[in-house]
Amino acid sequence: MPTIHVDVSEEEHEFLTAMAKLEDKDVAELLKTATFEHLEDYYDAQLGDKPYEDFLQHTKIRPISELLRDWVAEED
Repeated sequence: MPTIHVDVSEEEHEFLTAMAKLEDKDVAELLKTATFEHLEDYYDAQLGDKPYEDFLQHTKIRPISELLRDWVAEED
């Protein structure tokens, strides 16, 4: 299994150790799960950015009063 080595300061090591203890994990597992959760969230956000930008560029936003007026006119 490949291994990744990360250098941290003493203060960072203390923080990671404390966080791992809170999560009932060892430091390696804490770093692995936190990193992948963050990267998965980031990836999902990136996937949503392009469709959202397209939506903003190609969608005409109208006040609800205008939409209701048009809808009522179609009913008549």
